[in-house]
Amino acid sequence: MEHTEEKRDHLRELREHTDRQLKKLKRSVLINRAVSVILFVCFLVMVLVLMDSLTPFKKILNGEVPAGELKTYNLQILKPGSTDPSIWMGEMGGGPHVFMYDPDTNDIRLTLGCTRDYPQLNLSDGSGKARMVLHLESGVPELYFTDSQQKKRLGMSVAKDRPALKVNDPGDKNRVFLGVLEEDPVLILADVYGKERIGLRLFEGSSVLSFKDENGSFNAGMGVKQNGKGFSFP
Repeated sequence: MEHTEEKRDHLRELREHTDRQLKKLKRSVLINRAVSVILFVCFLVMVLVLMDSLTPFKKILNGEVPAGELKTYNLQILKPGSTDPSIWMGEMGGGPHVFMYDPDTNDIRLTLGCTRDYPQLNLSDGSGKARMVLHLESGVPELYFTDSQQKKRLGMSVAKDRPALKVNDPGDKNRVFLGVLEEDPVLILADVYGKERIGLRLFEGSSVLSFKDENGSFNAGMGVKQNGKGFSFP
């Protein structure tokens, strides 16, 4: 009898646990449905707003703009209650461009364009100066950051499948280079003239630290060979 009562208690607890889990699952389903409905309504509102803002684009779709004029046709999305553009899309410099403006100052904050197979993305500061530039030239991707004077200060690129990181001074001289040359990693420190003075390389399994004079000639160096033996020169 006691064993039977234990089984009944266990089955009752299991049934109660199952009921609780089902209630949680039902609540979760209801919440997900409610969220889906809200998101769908928001999406419809966004579509209606865009359809009202993109009247020029609808003219293109409806064939009201002759095909020959599409190359010079510009599209502007205006700020609410203003004649100032928020987004401008059109042809410039022989290629398509998109400009996004600051909502307060009307300065261009983002530029996306392509001219003669030269795609480029610019992110600008509050004064409209490009501070981060990502572009692709001759198949070489490059990302660089500029200072307030629009001088390149930090750049990253991959030329001939060799990644490189470059740090420049205000005079646009490359002072620090970290990358891969001839399949081996290299760290180079340069002087104010951009000439290599200190170099750290991994060469055929050996690590080499070298020092050069102002003429670019090796002055001194040291390293460790692949077999673990140290060496120095001259």
